[in-house]
Amino acid sequence: MSIIFNIIKGANEIEGDFYFELFDSKVGVHLYNNASVEYAESCIETLNTLDETVLRSLFESCIRYCNDFLQITGRDVRVFDKPSDILMSIEPNSLIIDQPGNVDEPIIHLELECDWDIEHGIEVIIRKDRVFYVGCFKAQDPLSEFSPNDRYNYAPQ
Repeated sequence: MSIIFNIIKGANEIEGDFYFELFDSKVGVHLYNNASVEYAESCIETLNTLDETVLRSLFESCIRYCNDFLQITGRDVRVFDKPSDILMSIEPNSLIIDQPGNVDEPIIHLELECDWDIEHGIEVIIRKDRVFYVGCFKAQDPLSEFSPNDRYNYAPQ
């Protein structure tokens, strides 16, 4: 039984839904460039079993993005009692699957909505149990070498 449901196959992509445990919700998944359903399922399984260290890094990165954006736009920064409290300010939109030709490892590429930047939302890229990118959604290449000097990447470098 597939963990992706409501599958629709188009000419250049496959769409469906999956259950995102962290948010206890159904989320869309989009497969591009001949990405297989099997590869997408391995990405979903990885996403749903991220360890506490990776999740903490993700939450802290989202908080840095939130507070930097609020400061830049002249608003007060937010204080969170614990890093996971950021979850109340974000909502997943979709998981993007673009199977790289020479990589078998699952890559997490998420688009999320956030209440501080309604226009751009959040983009998250996680590879090899490490958060590589957190920032406004720019449709990043998940295999990019993200620079520690990129001011708008809030992931730890």
